[in-house]
Amino acid sequence: MRILKQQDLINGKPYTQNMHSLKYTKATTSLIYKPHKNFNLQWGSLVERPMVDRVMSTSQWPVPYYQRLFKSYPVRERKDKMSLCLSDINIDDSNWYQAKDFLRNSFKGRQIIDYVENNIKTDTYVLIQTDVANMAKAYVNDICTFIDVAHNQNKRILSQTDLL
Repeated sequence: MRILKQQDLINGKPYTQNMHSLKYTKATTSLIYKPHKNFNLQWGSLVERPMVDRVMSTSQWPVPYYQRLFKSYPVRERKDKMSLCLSDINIDDSNWYQAKDFLRNSFKGRQIIDYVENNIKTDTYVLIQTDVANMAKAYVNDICTFIDVAHNQNKRILSQTDLL
């Protein structure tokens, strides 16, 4: 039998969860701890749980979520997704400043900022395109280069195999 002292208590509660072996005496206010047979406590940094509580046996693998000792958090999505409802608002100076600040984070973005500041003659950074033909041509040229690569790879693979 062992008498628990003040350092054996945390927040006024016993240091163990083996409550069936704790007894309160009527004569004093101290706790008396009587260890149970074949009951090993793990004293350490986690101090509290008997080894029996840490081991779990189930007939299923993996262990069902509701039976796990530690449950993982669900996968969380970013909350700051851009809404398409904001796509029709008018552009002001805060928009181009935010875009410029974002572009400064990468080398390619800094090259774009330098090109716009040095080569485009305008009194505002809010550039409105009324005709998207130039952008469409550049987009089609990029796609054509990638389609050609895929076609060449297909020819190479088909020439190495015999389909019949």
